[in-house]
Amino acid sequence: MKLSEQFTAAIVELRVFLQSLGADLHDIKNAIQSIDEQNKTKQDRDNTPRVIVAEVQKPKTPEDKTNPYKQREERRDWIRLFIETLTLFAVAFYGYMAVRQWREQIAARHKTESAVQAAQQSVGAALQANIDARNRFVIDQRPYIWVPDIKPLPIVALQILRADIFYANYGKSPAINQSGTGKIFFGEDAMNQAYKWFDSLGNPEQFAAFLAKHQEGSQAVIPPGLPPDIEKQGGHSTILSDKVPTQDEVNFIAKNDFSAVIALRFQYYDLSGNRYWTDVCVFHFASTAIGHCKKHNEIH
Repeated sequence: MKLSEQFTAAIVELRVFLQSLGADLHDIKNAIQSIDEQNKTKQDRDNTPRVIVAEVQKPKTPEDKTNPYKQREERRDWIRLFIETLTLFAVAFYGYMAVRQWREQIAARHKTESAVQAAQQSVGAALQANIDARNRFVIDQRPYIWVPDIKPLPIVALQILRADIFYANYGKSPAINQSGTGKIFFGEDAMNQAYKWFDSLGNPEQFAAFLAKHQEGSQAVIPPGLPPDIEKQGGHSTILSDKVPTQDEVNFIAKNDFSAVIALRFQYYDLSGNRYWTDVCVFHFASTAIGHCKKHNEIH
């Protein structure tokens, strides 16, 4: 049995005892009052004077010693004092037990709150662990499109510059809804023209809106893996220049490094709908070799 239940049972027994004691005292009081009335009637009939004996010692008041009515009053006062004292102790004990039980309830509530908080933290940690695991899986399985081969076509005066771009998916999952855009820039400031063009594409949302508006290219699905023959089995696009070069510009391109720049950006998605993009920027050497720009060779 719990402490609170024991205390409740003790209080009930004490209450029953006090009620029984009160009933007994009430009966005693009625009996005493009946005897007092009989004695008073007898005293009224008995007119014989009483002899008062004086003693050398200082006595108590004769009424206090000889009056049985006052003696009974004193006994009743003592009994009443005893009952009131007992009641006081019972109330004090009840208050002590109530306070103790209240403190135990508060302590139990604090323990429950701590357990709830710990459970919530555990659930939050588990959810975060699941999110982290999912993010790691997405990163590990995501598609990576890159351009392993670029073949510029011969540069001819008064003809648009062209270059064939071959790309593949180096990731572990297909790249879906792949699309992109690109340009060829030439001249003394070809590199700056390319950088400004990249800046004009904006953030991923702006670039997606740009593709939707200009309908650049068709959307494709690029399976994962590098094919044995990239030119026959990989992805392929042809990049053009906006303007045609003059003969002097063709001669300038042939004799100078950084005189022609190919810039392009791909956008693609994984099977979960996450968006990615790849920037490629290469330039022309006078030796006809191809180098990569300092910026905008990135996979996001």
